[in-house]
Amino acid sequence: MISVRSETPDESEDDSVPVPTPEEIRERATAIRHRWSAKTRRRRSVNPTEQHWYPPGIKVADIQADLDSPTNN
Repeated sequence: MISVRSETPDESEDDSVPVPTPEEIRERATAIRHRWSAKTRRRRSVNPTEQHWYPPGIKVADIQADLDSPTNN
């Protein structure tokens, strides 16, 4: 069974908790993000980039050119 609340409290009735302004929310969020480590920043990124390591690549043409050069004989 689903419980449905019959009365919706008026926001003006509860003054015990101040509602932050959009600017205050931005400032608090910025302060929190400044404390993040690089790892946390990558994990929480909206568009995370893949952080895989790949060994250095070697072009076959470069190896062949080195083998064909006269200084290699």
